Amino acid sequence: MKDCKSQHDVPISLLFKIADVTFSKRLNSANEEYGLTGNQAQLLGTIRKCREEMDEVFPSTLEERIHVSRPTMSGLLKRLEAKGFIIFAPSSKDKRYKQVLLTEKAEAVNQRIGEKIFETERKMLEGISEEDVEIARTIVKKMIENISD
Repeated sequence: MKDCKSQHDVPISLLFKIADVTFSKRLNSANEEYGLTGNQAQLLGTIRKCREEMDEVFPSTLEERIHVSRPTMSGLLKRLEAKGFIIFAPSSKDKRYKQVLLTEKAEAVNQRIGEKIFETERKMLEGISEEDVEIARTIVKKMIENISD
């Protein structure tokens, strides 16, 4: 980060925003070859992870998991569907609900996408001890809890 002021003068909320934007830019660049944004790539990974944990994955589950609104999730899922990475299928338990399924196309690139996300995070944490990463994780979770409704 290029300083125009002392880092101690920069609000921590702005530092989080800068970190998020920088991380997203790197992920967007890494996932261009698949025609995915960083957020879309992360959502595919989240869908895969949820499928490992439960029989059926619904948009509402994903909204809760990644803390986004229904319209935001709807837009993300529609774009992934249009690109051929997901399909919607009726729930086996209640036909009124649509579950989210990964396509073969998504399965084919999911591991490589996961590796790119892992590599981007590894780069972000370079030079930071595991102990400091865990402290940061605890602090950030507490901050989120403090400002959550």
